[in-house]
Amino acid sequence: MTDDRATQGTGRDERDADDARDAVCGEAPVACDDAADARGRDDEGPKDRRRGAMRRVTASTRFIAIVPAIGFMISAVVLAVSVLVHVVMSSIELAEGAIDVTELAIEYVEYADLFLLAVVLYILALGLISLFVTERIPVPSWLSFDDFDDLKERLVSVINVMLGVYFLGRVLNGASGPDIMWLGLACAIVIVALTLFVRIVIKGGHDH
Repeated sequence: MTDDRATQGTGRDERDADDARDAVCGEAPVACDDAADARGRDDEGPKDRRRGAMRRVTASTRFIAIVPAIGFMISAVVLAVSVLVHVVMSSIELAEGAIDVTELAIEYVEYADLFLLAVVLYILALGLISLFVTERIPVPSWLSFDDFDDLKERLVSVINVMLGVYFLGRVLNGASGPDIMWLGLACAIVIVALTLFVRIVIKGGHDH
């Protein structure tokens, strides 16, 4: 009888301890999780601890991607602002009669190419931050990045437009003859190759 009462008392004590622990976890779940993690680490062997440490170190090194992302962002801003200044100056020259509309149109096409390059740098910055640092960046759905393939697909699209704009600028500048023909052929080959790369390698890989 004494042993039975002792066993029952021990069971009640364990239930009371469980109830108390549940109450604490309900009020402070983070602290409870931390305690559970600590108990789990205590149960791990030396090899498991080393693996956990390596995983934590590897996870923290992803912030290295912030360095090139900042560089891309600064480059995009500086390039965009510089081109904007040239756009304003060219517009003022048109108003003063220093250049005609045709010359201004040619310059605008060249500026459009540089603006697109700034967009490419900006997309690279956003992609690195989204993939390595945080996904909580308010961007449109078409600009969201789930992996490197999404980043490459966005870049290929902008690069194709840049090549088309560059070729248009050369045509408006008066280029003609075999040189412009070979330039157009080269741009077309690159655009087709990049498009096939996106459809076969990137999208085809996702389908499989």
